[in-house]
Amino acid sequence: MDERQPPDDLARFMEAYTEAWNAGDLDGIVGAYATPCFMVTVRWICRRPGGSTIWNFLDSYPLAIEEGQWRILGDAVHR
Repeated sequence: MDERQPPDDLARFMEAYTEAWNAGDLDGIVGAYATPCFMVTVRWICRRPGGSTIWNFLDSYPLAIEEGQWRILGDAVHR
């Protein structure tokens, strides 16, 4: 595993990640992640009692194991 540390500055961090991605540098890509995680995308459909749709959207969740239990690290709604 590559022991490089990502830059503290967010713009430099994203530039380094983009460069690693474009170069196919797996160690550089994986090294950007703080913890092993699992991305989950789900479709949420909420309906009224009559069946019409209130909401229908995709939401992605990065999940990680913390102290032996799954935790949601955040979420991103897809528009």
